Amino acid sequence: MTEELLRKLEEETLRELDYAEKLKTLESDAYEQIMEQVRENCKLLNETEKEADAEYNALEDMKFKKEAKASDYVEHRKDRWVNAAIGAAGIVIPLVAYGFMFKLGLTFEEEGTITSQFFKNLLNRFKPT
Repeated sequence: MTEELLRKLEEETLRELDYAEKLKTLESDAYEQIMEQVRENCKLLNETEKEADAEYNALEDMKFKKEAKASDYVEHRKDRWVNAAIGAAGIVIPLVAYGFMFKLGLTFEEEGTITSQFFKNLLNRFKPT
């Protein structure tokens, strides 16, 4: 129901209560009928409020799930980039270290003979691939 209909229903209920108060002094069957109508209106209002609350809660849950999914996506995306960077660093850092050590060894051994034990061991550790 729209808010206008709810407002009208509340107004009608209040009018019926006022009318019932007037009839209460007369003690007639009309008082009981009006009170029954007021009970039905109150029941309808309560059901409408429960439905509105349930709909609101459903929308809030859906909103929360969308936000959680979006934040999970962002976190998953960051994790993928971090894992890719760590994997790339695991490949590049050893290659750079080998290149650096090899360059040091070659500049150290300018005569063509390998005399340092360090460079001999470094050449032995290289694996042809």
